[in-house]
Amino acid sequence: MSTEPFRPLRESDQRAYLEIMARYSDTAKSFGQLSTAALALPVIFLRQILGLRENATIPFDPLLVATWAAFLLAILASQLYQYLAVKFLTAHFWRDDWKTANRIIKNPGWIYGLMLISFFMGTLAFVTKCGLHFFSAR
Repeated sequence: MSTEPFRPLRESDQRAYLEIMARYSDTAKSFGQLSTAALALPVIFLRQILGLRENATIPFDPLLVATWAAFLLAILASQLYQYLAVKFLTAHFWRDDWKTANRIIKNPGWIYGLMLISFFMGTLAFVTKCGLHFFSAR
């Protein structure tokens, strides 16, 4: 529940909010799609670069697990952000929705930030794994 007062938006502000949130939602959708594709990267890396046989089991590696976990978190955050973006708009357009909105709905930027950080952490973990393999092979 909110203690902040509801401030109705002018029509021009409503259009601006709709346009801005649409852009952020599109970006979140793109990060979700990239993260989904990136989930396969470690397996492709093991099979194509390291030469792991196709029917062989993938060995446990904390960096690979970190990569998958970070990309999965990015996917979940991108989906949650898209939902919260709609709730954010309804909270700013209608007084009753504003009264029942919580802090996350009023500021979905935290989830957007989580999505970005987890995507880049997954990328960093994957690049680190590749670098470790490259330098250990020398």
